[in-house]
Amino acid sequence: MIDRVLLDKLYDSIRKVNFNGDDSIIPLSDQFIRDFVSAEGYSESEVKQALIVLSEVHRLFIITIVRDNPAKNIQKLEGYVVAEIDVVSNLKRLYQKRLTDVYNKENHSNKIYQQIYHDIIGNLGSVSNTNIGRLANIAIMLNEYENLMNRYPEEFTYNWREAKLKELFSSGTIVEEKESEPLDNKVEFSTRSRRAVDQPQFESFSNDTKKLPPEKLIQIYGVDFFFRVKLRRYEFDELLELIRDGHIKRRADLLLLRDMVKKIKNNFDRDTELSGHFEDIFRLDREISKRLFFLNR
Repeated sequence: MIDRVLLDKLYDSIRKVNFNGDDSIIPLSDQFIRDFVSAEGYSESEVKQALIVLSEVHRLFIITIVRDNPAKNIQKLEGYVVAEIDVVSNLKRLYQKRLTDVYNKENHSNKIYQQIYHDIIGNLGSVSNTNIGRLANIAIMLNEYENLMNRYPEEFTYNWREAKLKELFSSGTIVEEKESEPLDNKVEFSTRSRRAVDQPQFESFSNDTKKLPPEKLIQIYGVDFFFRVKLRRYEFDELLELIRDGHIKRRADLLLLRDMVKKIKNNFDRDTELSGHFEDIFRLDREISKRLFFLNR
């Protein structure tokens, strides 16, 4: 479950790595999440969701160091930095120095950071998955985060963060959920989701999708079938927009979609394809909870 205990443990673990003198570093997602799960006993999906919550309440910055590229078998890599101005500023200096040292060594040059920045900034795409590219990405983003914190200091205060966290709790985004459902239920949902795509009417649905608006598709095929197809296709952003645009607004429909999304969240650790959609699913889940919250008022 996502609660303050998990959020604080996660924050403290990241800060300990961020704030360690000259050995301070930014923990990377591929190793950090695995180590935290092993040490603390939480599931990977809980940790990933908690990281996003920490980011939303401005206690943490998440840096995308390498973007996923399935065609080249490259997985997404993220880095984590606690949103404390002293920590961010110190890490910025350290990573600028590390980038300068590595760049000059590899290129047999003697340039300062500003010169290296201008050399790299227009060419980040081609070096993104190299040591220099990763260091440059981190150094650049740390500078951006430092500027952000100096420009909007009120958004990094205790009161602002607490208000944001309470908003997430009250909207149902963060809840102390019950034990995960039995494995059979997870498999059942996965199987039924696939079955929705395999049904004969799926072909006509796919054809109608090209020429009919979503609200008409829901009217023809029913909301249950519509949701299952969209979820099976990983079209989480489209469902989010439909809610925001008011096409999905009935309480019964929102409750149905919430239950489906919950089962998907319980399946994170077993469906590798879902990992690339984690943030999309979290945003969808949050929007559903917000809408239900206001309907209940």
